[in-house]
Amino acid sequence: QSGKMHQLIIECDLNDRKYINDLQSGGYGMDAQWMDEFHHALRVAAGQPKTGYYADFNGVEHLAKSYIDAYVYDGIYSDERKKTFGNKTTNNGGEQFIVFSQNHDQVGNRMLGERSGTLYSTSMQKLLAAAVMVSPYLPLLFMGEEWGALNPFLYFTSHSDADLIAAVRKGRADEFKAFHIAGTAPDPQALETFQSSKLSWELLEQEPHQQIFLFYKELIALRKRNSILNNLNRKRLTSKPYPSQNSLVISRWNEEEKLSFVLNFSKTMQKILLPNEGFWDPIMDSSSPKYGGTEESQIQRDNNQFLITQPESIVILAAKNV
Repeated sequence: QSGKMHQLIIECDLNDRKYINDLQSGGYGMDAQWMDEFHHALRVAAGQPKTGYYADFNGVEHLAKSYIDAYVYDGIYSDERKKTFGNKTTNNGGEQFIVFSQNHDQVGNRMLGERSGTLYSTSMQKLLAAAVMVSPYLPLLFMGEEWGALNPFLYFTSHSDADLIAAVRKGRADEFKAFHIAGTAPDPQALETFQSSKLSWELLEQEPHQQIFLFYKELIALRKRNSILNNLNRKRLTSKPYPSQNSLVISRWNEEEKLSFVLNFSKTMQKILLPNEGFWDPIMDSSSPKYGGTEESQIQRDNNQFLITQPESIVILAAKNV
């Protein structure tokens, strides 16, 4: 009736493609859904303890699966849910899935509302951002993450009903028992809970926040102009995890070019074998001093090509001869 196009995006963790399938094929016709499982696998790879709903995820192996299959649990057994769970999304396009390294739920549902800016190093924050941006899905950025905001984003309310206020307080306390978190959550109804969650914009003028912001800007610009990255084709993608090195190699391509992404989530340098397809040339390195890093990763060429990666880094490489 409004004459405008509206996109309907669901927050749903049921891993059932019927919600995003069109009406003609028996679906509910939603345009897209949030991909919590990508977030959970990504966070475990980054060092998140495997408690609560993170217990079902093993890090880089499940992250590699999510890059290809969208859902991690797509018909396999879930220990957390105690059942075989989910279905395949083979025919659903990348534009139907929204991925992120943090959002209002995953930050606000933490007891102390910690953002990535306080949970992770500058290096890991850049890696998390790039892990989202190189995916064949729609990226979502949470306000302030692009400069490493430090203020918490707490769960806050402004209810007027006393019974509802009491129920919310109790519900919050019960939720954190599953995560085995000690302490008391900030009162959702308190004004200071809301006030402390406001962004501190002055951080944009300080280091390392300026370097993080520069990295985000150049990463977004690369995704917009590169014909591989700005295409949401899920079919032309491979991902290979290296669990012992807590690393992952992703490759994406089209008719003209090919890119590979080497993600090192470990706290040490890693030697990673590059795909044997042409001569690889680094085009973006999160460990570059321009982004606040100390030293760029290096390619070692002999019979094969290896990338000596810096800790907690991502390198984007282009194949000169595909």
